[in-house]
Amino acid sequence: MWAMPNTALRSIPAVRGSDDSRSAFPYAVPLRHLSAADLGADRFQRAFDACCAAATRFGGPDWTAEAVHAAPGRTGYVFHFARPLPSLRFSAYAAAVLAAGRPVALPADDAAP
Repeated sequence: MWAMPNTALRSIPAVRGSDDSRSAFPYAVPLRHLSAADLGADRFQRAFDACCAAATRFGGPDWTAEAVHAAPGRTGYVFHFARPLPSLRFSAYAAAVLAAGRPVALPADDAAP
């Protein structure tokens, strides 16, 4: 049976900038398949917007995203969070968005901690 790896609890210092910005967002969620090459331009834009909205919903202002250029025309993203729980919740949501190839409904406000 396939299990999603818990990448949200693995810290990687990939945020560009000062050491302060790296240490402010230590919880990384790499999404290498969140790209126009994998999803197509229209599906990518909807999925990326949904991921950004979810990052704000789960992490408030304590998140950032960076583009990771793997090969020509293949750009993925890494979302960084200040705390582990928002990164874990985001990781699960982003996996659902990438599997569906479209935005997925976010849980109700009263379901969020």
